[in-house]
Amino acid sequence: MSIKTVIVDLESITTPQPPQVAKSVIEALANTITQLKGLVHPPILKAVGIDEYELLSGHLEFYAYLQARKFDASLPDRITALIANQKTEDAIRQQLQIIQGSSSSQSTANSSASLDLGNLEAKLDRLSSHRDQSLQALKESLLAAIDQKIPQPTISLPILEAFDRVQETDIAIQVQKNLQLALGKAKAQKAVGLLQSAKAKKLNLTKLATVREVLTESRNGKSTKLVSDKKILEIMESWS
Repeated sequence: MSIKTVIVDLESITTPQPPQVAKSVIEALANTITQLKGLVHPPILKAVGIDEYELLSGHLEFYAYLQARKFDASLPDRITALIANQKTEDAIRQQLQIIQGSSSSQSTANSSASLDLGNLEAKLDRLSSHRDQSLQALKESLLAAIDQKIPQPTISLPILEAFDRVQETDIAIQVQKNLQLALGKAKAQKAVGLLQSAKAKKLNLTKLATVREVLTESRNGKSTKLVSDKKILEIMESWS
């Protein structure tokens, strides 16, 4: 008992529904068929009449060959195929079932391994994220503890003199602390930044008029006072 190989006209082959695979897969296989000028894996046919055949296996290859002929008209309208008869059909079907079952089991095993690996990666990501959060919280806690231990600088300079010396670290800290009481943290930081920028330009900040000009910020191309004149007076009165 053996399998015969014959050359069959494409028109003599009848098929069930096309294989349930993506069109891109069929086209990818068709491209390789055009490169090789033929199929590497011949389909298996069953004779159902004189010069009439039905596909038993190789549906993907058959449809890919039809697609390949659309890409390359020089491909023959015949293919080499294996022919099953009454004696060999049962054995062929059993062989195909064993092969397909083995492929399915291997695919399931690979899927399970991929799933396990994905779960492991997800767990590692969560552990890494938790570790980073813990380290950040510990860092912030240590910095807060250090800030409490470090004695805060104290200055008793008049406000304008303090502004004029704002580039000095200790004085800048105390200026921001005093401004923060009246303006809030965000505005106080902006104000100190503007004052330091002014000093970098060698401006004299011992004059109130200059300070008023410096404490402005640009919004939409317009200059807007960061601190109103009334608020500046209040700060000067409460300055310590």
